[in-house]
Amino acid sequence: VREGVQDIAIPHSLEEEGLHALRFRVDADADAVSQNNELYSYMYLNLFDKVLIVESSEGISQEICALLEGYEVTTVRPDESSLPKTLDELCAFDEVILNNIANSDLPEGFDEILNRYVYEAGGGLFTVGGSEGGDSEKAPVEAIDYTPPLGMMIVIDVSGSMSSGTDVGTVQKIDAAKNAAVSMVRDYTCLNERDYCGVMTLSDDYTEDASLLPMTRQDEIIEAIYGVEKG
Repeated sequence: VREGVQDIAIPHSLEEEGLHALRFRVDADADAVSQNNELYSYMYLNLFDKVLIVESSEGISQEICALLEGYEVTTVRPDESSLPKTLDELCAFDEVILNNIANSDLPEGFDEILNRYVYEAGGGLFTVGGSEGGDSEKAPVEAIDYTPPLGMMIVIDVSGSMSSGTDVGTVQKIDAAKNAAVSMVRDYTCLNERDYCGVMTLSDDYTEDASLLPMTRQDEIIEAIYGVEKG
């Protein structure tokens, strides 16, 4: 590593799903400040390979299963006891395929669970149907532009150094940080009403000033930000 700004690529493969901690450390001779020598980053690796097929009759999903070679595929009929009955059970799958299934074929309450699976948990849903795959009886499908809700946690440094002024004026760094955080919460190009936001402060220890709240409670989130104090 030479002095100055540079890009360094470190090839690495993550072999298991779940949470991974990445730590980077730089040591230098005559280093008077060692506190900034380490950087931690975290990555959560998901494997989206579990597919649930709900089929109207046994065996009609053979061609779909063939297309999904390499995936972990489970097929079930609406009247079988193995059909997921709760949101947690359904969230064990990354994608749900309804094959020739009408809403009336589903047991009572399953459509509500399926709706929450898509709109709250961000699960994938694909529906296919028709008469022997022909063009005469296509399943009614509405395609919409959808992104899952976002959860953002704002972390504000409240250590002693935040009481000093900024480089561009006399305003304290802590106040500049709070103003920037409030701007993010108020900017609906960053978050919208379906998203969530929380506030944490960090010094020698951390404090959760506001747990993840829906953006419909924007005023509470902003009040928590303005309530942040040094130390």
